[in-house]
Amino acid sequence: MNFTARLDNVFFHALLVGCLIATTALGSRYALSVDVTRESRNSLGPHSKAVLETITEPAVVEVYAGRGSLLVQAGRDLVERYARTNPLVQFKHIDTDRDPAIAREIEIGAQGAVLVKMGERRRRSQALSESAITGALESLMRAEDRRALFVTGHGERDASGSANHHYGEFSNRLRERGYAIASVNLTLDTLEARPGDLLVVASPQNTVQTDELDTLSRYITSGGRVLWLADDGDVSASAIEHLTGLQQLPGVIVDAASDALNLPRPDFAVVTDYTQHDATRGMDGISLFPRAVAFSADALYSNWTATPLLQSTPRSWNETGDIAGRIAPDDTGEQPGPLNFAWSLAPADAAGQLTLIGDGDFLANSWLGNGINLALGERLFDALSSAAPVQYTSLPARDRHVTLSQTQRGLLGATLFALLPLLLATATLVVWRRQAH
Repeated sequence: MNFTARLDNVFFHALLVGCLIATTALGSRYALSVDVTRESRNSLGPHSKAVLETITEPAVVEVYAGRGSLLVQAGRDLVERYARTNPLVQFKHIDTDRDPAIAREIEIGAQGAVLVKMGERRRRSQALSESAITGALESLMRAEDRRALFVTGHGERDASGSANHHYGEFSNRLRERGYAIASVNLTLDTLEARPGDLLVVASPQNTVQTDELDTLSRYITSGGRVLWLADDGDVSASAIEHLTGLQQLPGVIVDAASDALNLPRPDFAVVTDYTQHDATRGMDGISLFPRAVAFSADALYSNWTATPLLQSTPRSWNETGDIAGRIAPDDTGEQPGPLNFAWSLAPADAAGQLTLIGDGDFLANSWLGNGINLALGERLFDALSSAAPVQYTSLPARDRHVTLSQTQRGLLGATLFALLPLLLATATLVVWRRQAH
């Protein structure tokens, strides 16, 4: 090798070493991360970024766990995303192995805990997730505490129950967002309209007495906010008509769009377009309402104003017959869609509000994870509890459910049960014949 070639070789290696040193030095001072996942799953969502833009005082996400806990590194990685957008949000690890007394003081379980602090205020996060941390930050910035008050005494859905038709999972998500969950009895408890409160009547099965309805009416006219979830077959229809004059249409909503979604039954209200109400403005996605009932405002009392909030698609109708075999709209009181099954009602000259939704299943444990039901529920509670409307974050991954056409299912079946076994048998035969020779 001549002198020039050796010099080139030395120069190349020197340049390579210099580049490595420079890269290491820059990497120690500057961080660059690129999220290449579909839907930016390792980046903060638009709602979290919007919340971070409003934070003007330091916030600390404290993880209480032992040194070897996976919660520590997971918390550090998650909070790093927040800090990149707003450096006022910082991470802190409290080692409960070194200081077990503090674990007893704030009731830290074996799995650890996450607290979010801002000044003297703090919220316990129910989970180490973006929605939980953002909800806690959002709650800490609000002047008032928010409460979801579930009416009891008429066979309503249990706010904390674990059965399929109860609301335990959704209540946990509300707690993550800073809500306190409580129950009230319209006869025994004193109701006082208070900023941040939302009174929830969830599918009562037993008659709501006239004096209880009068209590609700006074609560609304004094500025209170009520969310009434009505189901087919419960006692909501008579109570709502007594209060407002809204009349429930017979039957349940059936939507031909349910077939394209491969739903098990056609008796769903499918929502794809949303109104400009604070609770629904800007939402994008499909929400599902099993056996929803529609309401007509033709006989609305003059002291109320009503605005449609949710409606089914034009391919829907209110089916009054049995949901079996091939069904189609007929003339027995059935009306073609779109049908209004959710209304926002306000009394004249009063600050209160009554929101009626003709379905209580969409927030139940068994249906909460379908479509954007959870996101819609969060938006509804935030807007109706007088909280400032925000962009939702709880969108499911788009590949959470795979929808295949009949042709695609046929091709997949033929590939799995015919083509692949044939290829495997052919390859086995070829190998066997070569070995035989």
